[in-house]
Amino acid sequence: MQKTRKFWNEEKCIEEFKKFYNLSDFRKNNLSAYKYCQKNNLLKKLKTIEKQKITKEYCEDLICKYSSLYDFKEKHNKIYNICLENKWEDLFLKIINIKKPNNYWSKEKCYIESLKYNTIKEFSENNNSVYQICCKNKWLDVCSHLTKTLKSKGYWTEEKCQEEALKYNTKTEFAKNSSTAYNKSLEMNYLDKFCSHMIKLGDRKNRCIYAYEFNDNHVYIGLTYNIEKRNKKHTSEENSTVYKYINQSRSEYVLVKLTDYIDIDNAIKLEGEYVEK
Repeated sequence: MQKTRKFWNEEKCIEEFKKFYNLSDFRKNNLSAYKYCQKNNLLKKLKTIEKQKITKEYCEDLICKYSSLYDFKEKHNKIYNICLENKWEDLFLKIINIKKPNNYWSKEKCYIESLKYNTIKEFSENNNSVYQICCKNKWLDVCSHLTKTLKSKGYWTEEKCQEEALKYNTKTEFAKNSSTAYNKSLEMNYLDKFCSHMIKLGDRKNRCIYAYEFNDNHVYIGLTYNIEKRNKKHTSEENSTVYKYINQSRSEYVLVKLTDYIDIDNAIKLEGEYVEK
C-alpha cells in the first residue's frame, strides 16, 4: 500500500529510516519518505542517526565477509575510514586471520572446493588461486566432473573476437580468460586493433614511475610494470610501506602515474630525480 505525502511526519520518517543501512538504501526503497525528509530539512538529522548505527559490532560482521582487506576497502571505503577514526584496526585482523596457511590446499580439499562449480570456467573465475594449484600440481582428475564450454569451429569471427576483447582491460586478461579468441585475433592481425581500448602495461624492460601523494605532504615514489596490480598490493598487504603509512597516519592520499611505461634504465634514473625533488 502506497503512503501519501500527508502520511509522513518526522517521527514516522525516522522510524522508517531505521529499517535501512544508509540514506542511499532509504531513498532507493522509500522515495516518498526520502522526499519528505529532503523537503523538510531532515536529511542532516538522518545522517547523524546513520553514523550512530555503525557500531564496532556492525563493522566486525561486515569485515568477516571478506578475505581481502583491499576488497573490503574498495566496496566499503566509508566503513573502512570509520574503523580508522575509531581506532578499530584490530578488526582488520579478522581478515588476516582467515587466510589459509601454507599447504592448506591438499588434493582432497581442492576437489571439495571444485564441487561448488559446474564448469572449469566457473571454477577458475570464482577461485582462481585453487584452480591454479590444481594446474600446478597436475591434479587433472580433480576437475574431471567439470565440463568445458567449447565453441564450434568457425565461431570466432572478427566481430565476435572484437566483442570478446571489449570485456577486458589488458591484453594479459584477454589472453588468460579467452585464449582462443586472443589467438584468433592474433592470427587475423587484428589484436592491436581489438585491444586499442585496453590499459597498456609494462614488462621487465619497461616500467612506469608512480607516486602516492598524502595530504600531510608525504610522498612515496616507486617503479612498476603494472600500476593496478602494484596499487592492490600496496593497499592490502600489511608488509607494504604504503599500507603501513596509510594505517599509521590515517592520511588521505591519491595515486599518481608520473610517467608512461618507459625503458627501465631511464625509469630508474627519473625515479632518483623525483625522489630528490
